[in-house]
Amino acid sequence: MTLRPAGMLIGAAVSLAGCSIDVDEWNVACGLLDAATCRPVAALALNNLGWRHPARPQGTITVGARDCPRNGAWPVWADPSQCWQVEIPLDPGPEKACMVIARRSQLGGYGQVAGDTYGLPPSNETRGCPA
Repeated sequence: MTLRPAGMLIGAAVSLAGCSIDVDEWNVACGLLDAATCRPVAALALNNLGWRHPARPQGTITVGARDCPRNGAWPVWADPSQCWQVEIPLDPGPEKACMVIARRSQLGGYGQVAGDTYGLPPSNETRGCPA
């Protein structure tokens, strides 16, 4: 009987730590997000990062809920009620890519609304996620 409360405490600790999933070959820490939201948000960020070479993800990618940015032009396709921030450690070095993702209200799926951009040409890149 003494094991039952300890088991419940361990279960509660795991729930608070959040989930970890794999997207392609990358490990993604989803925090308290469910995998059904975390997976496509992380996949979109990884796809957007794929436009940049030779930067490669390293370590664990993190995805978390956040308020949508209030500065800049808001895309008409984006739902401003909820955003997610994706941080991707880059190889080599301590640099991280940061992207803000929103749900596409009419088209379905997700799209990037702020943060680092990795399209061509490289001179159009921005750095970091806005507050």
